[in-house]
Amino acid sequence: MVKKFEITSVKYDKLPDVEMSIELLDIIHKKVKPSLLEVSCKVDKSIIIYGAGNLGKMAKEYLNKLNIKPLFVIDRNFESYNNDSFWKNHEILEPCEIPYAARMLNKVLVCVVTSPFCEIKNWLNILGFNDVVPFYDITLSYQDNHPLNNGWITENLEDIDIANIKCVLDKLENDISRAHYLQFIAWHACREEWIFEDAPIIHKEKYFIPEIISVIHENETFVNVGAYDGEFTSKFMKNVNNKFNAIYAFEPDKENINKFLNNIGKYMDEFNIHLIPKALGKIKEKKKFYSEIDCLSQFSKLGQEEISVHKLNDFNVQPTIIKIHVEGLESDIIDGGIETIQQERPILMITIYHNKKEAMEIPLKLMKLQDYIYYFRLHLWCGTCGIIYAIPKERLK
Repeated sequence: MVKKFEITSVKYDKLPDVEMSIELLDIIHKKVKPSLLEVSCKVDKSIIIYGAGNLGKMAKEYLNKLNIKPLFVIDRNFESYNNDSFWKNHEILEPCEIPYAARMLNKVLVCVVTSPFCEIKNWLNILGFNDVVPFYDITLSYQDNHPLNNGWITENLEDIDIANIKCVLDKLENDISRAHYLQFIAWHACREEWIFEDAPIIHKEKYFIPEIISVIHENETFVNVGAYDGEFTSKFMKNVNNKFNAIYAFEPDKENINKFLNNIGKYMDEFNIHLIPKALGKIKEKKKFYSEIDCLSQFSKLGQEEISVHKLNDFNVQPTIIKIHVEGLESDIIDGGIETIQQERPILMITIYHNKKEAMEIPLKLMKLQDYIYYFRLHLWCGTCGIIYAIPKERLK
């Protein structure tokens, strides 16, 4: 039996400047790295889901597709889910309601990423839950059955990786960005949960960090790649007081398109919003697409259908802001839209947390753009929701 790699927590009371960042990166480089086997988890015992929010719901649907039924769903704020229609057939319990034998014998999947994992794990351990793991560690063991995977590990960092990370750290605009990027790398490289007291992780600022808020105006043309159900489109509209030039929302998943229309459809004619039911990528081609898995729809060898891929360059959208979140192929979309980006010089907001390649490749690719400044934020714990922000310098004027 492979021994699990223990997740530990490290706290820093100082934000890292460039020099300190390089020293901390050297610490990461020298640490023992977990193997895939030491991190991934097979469902070898009954499952208890901890957390009934969005990630808990995702975990429940994911387990359903694997024909795994959770034994219990628990939440510290269990009462707030009494009227949640998603859980109408599954009672949400307080952790203390679980029998002691069940606490000791079953595996708890932590489906909360708005708080540090180690804090949650330690609290559950005190209550008698012995086997506590992050939800995404389960997904690493079932890649042949389902494409979901935000729990990747690097397993090793080559010299070229260290050089690339140093380059990113050097070009990030401020110490908060460096702190968040180091947190991101430390989790995925050596499973340490780094906490910088002066660089809090704030989920509600996702895509709208103060540096972005300070430069957007009421005449934007917003391109939303991976529009999902319209949640972020709505958030953008709110942040510009419903005053903008146009919105172009790209979303290929039929189920998500219907959700988008239900949420945003009534505003489309009045506010010049265009829903484009197409997938974007690097080149024109056809690829297998795994659909109808909510916000996780993506290109995958497990896909049920083949769909056409288009290039952003082929659409006359003239963006002033581009947001890209497409479950791991963000770099391809940048390549297929680089002419548009270079010509229009939009603000860029791009997720880079789905795999090791994009974690380093995308920041370096964007950092070749002339006269941009760059920020990075980790908006959730467990190495998820990492976003690179690029702002053209002329916006600061």
